[in-house]
Amino acid sequence: RLVNLLSNIRIILEILKKKEIDLVYVDRANVIYGAILSKFFKKKVVLRIMGIYPDMLEIKKRFNFNSLIQRLSFKAPFSYIICTEDGTPGKKWLIEHTSKKVKKSILLNGFDRRIIQDEKVNVTRKRKIKKILFVGRLEKIKGCKEFVNVALNFPARYRENINFILVGNGSLKRELVSLIKKRRMEKFIKIVSDVSHKKLNSIFNYCDIYVSLNKLGSLSNSNIEAMTNGKCCIFLNNDENSHTDTSTYKLISENEVIKIARENIEKSLTETLIRLLENPQLIKKYSKNILKLSNKIFKSWEDRIMCEIKILRNQI
Repeated sequence: RLVNLLSNIRIILEILKKKEIDLVYVDRANVIYGAILSKFFKKKVVLRIMGIYPDMLEIKKRFNFNSLIQRLSFKAPFSYIICTEDGTPGKKWLIEHTSKKVKKSILLNGFDRRIIQDEKVNVTRKRKIKKILFVGRLEKIKGCKEFVNVALNFPARYRENINFILVGNGSLKRELVSLIKKRRMEKFIKIVSDVSHKKLNSIFNYCDIYVSLNKLGSLSNSNIEAMTNGKCCIFLNNDENSHTDTSTYKLISENEVIKIARENIEKSLTETLIRLLENPQLIKKYSKNILKLSNKIFKSWEDRIMCEIKILRNQI
């Protein structure tokens, strides 16, 4: 590893010398290279963090050599640090793990305004069968298994008026498909994979209620797209211990999205969906409220990327 590290540093320095690079931009996976360049070679380096992952939260609790190097690297004198605001505890983590002298920004992701305009968001459409949508990687941390369990065990008296749709792929797909087939619920619960971005927005407009059980945070790209599409959204409540989604609910209130408990997700989600089915006016209310708020707090991708480009230009 040391030989590989030194070899890569040599190659990077040669590129910097030949190309007369003004700024180095590194992600979390390459934070060690960024730290070396900023500290020992006095290069201008911007560190880009795409949200705070579980292994980053545990970095102070690990006492191996690799974790020590990572801790020191995050403390390096970067020119700037940009972190994605995705509901993970970015602000708290940056205060604890990076240098106080380094300037930082925490930025929300954007949405594709053109596609949504083409689809013409409709929050008032009436459908006899309510369609419940889940979008995300089919992994444990995303809550897809809980979503399927709720669908499989949903009270029989409502099944004529409800469908469940999962959009995504991942390591749990085969297990979930098997569970659905075993219960012969293929018509009631559908899993769709390999969906294009434009097609996904059509699916958003086709569905009535959007559910995110993402345990890491509720400001992911798919959640932002659901909100900007004016969907009645159900998210997990904030976690006071880990500070997950503390930032989310400073931006979004209970008037715009429905929050459910993390402690007993399946029971809480089932009860919430029944309440919405029995009170369809609530679906319309939350849809209108979140669409109105989304237009104020989320930028189009064009505007969002320009924010980051301006930060980079100011470091040169």
